[in-house]
Amino acid sequence: MEVLNYDEISFGHWGIINKENFRREILLEYQDGHSEDGIAAASALSLEELVQKIDCEDKAIEANAVMQVLRKVPKKRWDFTLSRNINFHSNGSRIIVPDKYEGRFALISAVRGIRPKEYSEAKEEKKETTDLFASIISGNDFAIVVSKGASENDSPFSIFPKKENLSSEKAVTIINRFPAYVRVIDKEVERYIKPRINNSFTKISKGINLITIPSSYYEKLEDAPAGDIAAMLESMKCALLYVRREAANRGISYIPVYSFFNIGKKVGGSLKRLHAQAYVDLNQDGHGSTMEDILQAFDNQRSANCCKFCQPSEEQKKEFLIHENEYCSVYATRAPIRNYDLKIVPKRHVEDITMLTEDEFLGLGDALRKLSSALNTIGADPDRNVLLYQRPFGYNSYFHMFLQVLPFENVGGMEMMDESRVVRIDPADFAGKMRKIISNA
Repeated sequence: MEVLNYDEISFGHWGIINKENFRREILLEYQDGHSEDGIAAASALSLEELVQKIDCEDKAIEANAVMQVLRKVPKKRWDFTLSRNINFHSNGSRIIVPDKYEGRFALISAVRGIRPKEYSEAKEEKKETTDLFASIISGNDFAIVVSKGASENDSPFSIFPKKENLSSEKAVTIINRFPAYVRVIDKEVERYIKPRINNSFTKISKGINLITIPSSYYEKLEDAPAGDIAAMLESMKCALLYVRREAANRGISYIPVYSFFNIGKKVGGSLKRLHAQAYVDLNQDGHGSTMEDILQAFDNQRSANCCKFCQPSEEQKKEFLIHENEYCSVYATRAPIRNYDLKIVPKRHVEDITMLTEDEFLGLGDALRKLSSALNTIGADPDRNVLLYQRPFGYNSYFHMFLQVLPFENVGGMEMMDESRVVRIDPADFAGKMRKIISNA
């Protein structure tokens, strides 16, 4: 088994910033405007010597070399005009949680811009069909494999990418090579970077980007057997549990998790093979405004002693229920944010994906296949997102996890300005048509 040397890892790849790749990245920026002799002399310096040289010299281009690399470091930045400290009420008192926000934030990561893409950027150009995951599965490219099916493998904080044949596994979960987060950073480098980046609303963005792939090739959910979709979800569950445990060992307990499928170029997909992703935020600084809205909505349901997913109204079941099996129910979203918006809800009240069983994953896999096929029949765009909403790890909030399927649509200004949508299709009509398509399939 071939293992990539730690010092050979490129800057930011697999979320790793070490002394050597930080130094190489500075040298790369330093090359502009310098002679070959000057570059050669700088290349012979250690990181500490190189940074000291650039800090001491009063030339804009040299100062810019470090600045440009600092701009490439993944950052999490809260919009200070549209964010606020998390607060809650306890025993009649309002409690403000310091250094934890809810609102709008951005993950800024230059390494995301160099990730490979299998879709052409030009509409008229047809790009040759490729499968960039194939080389990882066959063992011809490096990967950090966190889980093989339901079994743990490399640590989520591993620094050793390996070439390993994975074709015998139904599904595996790997570390994204081109992430939005810093996963591992040498202490000396962090000590240098942190004071030059961090402020009240900006910090080095720490987290883990996971990708779950089936070993067999599919492009759409309807192409994959329910068992292979279930295997993907089971592998993601295993990896997330591993991340949660290893993060806890590092003193990290409050962890928002954003899991999803981007299927197709128009909804953010860059690779054609069916795959799921999870953004695991280890910054411990709060959550976004959408999650806050959902947490508040479920808290109201807790106060009313009525989970609306566990106890749907008769109208909800009659008008909006599309499909159900032993383990999950599917509803047309009553107030959709896209035409053909639907929700898949586990029948058991569980807060996150790690609480689901193998049978429940099979039920979800079967529902996703049938729904994806029915959406094609009804005329929804084949490019679609599947979003998995779950309670952040470490939170005690009341929550019932659910999935949302959103076929691609262009949205306008009004929709961007609020949590709203102008739709042309009545959700009850959509539900009725989907029921008929599925029953006739």
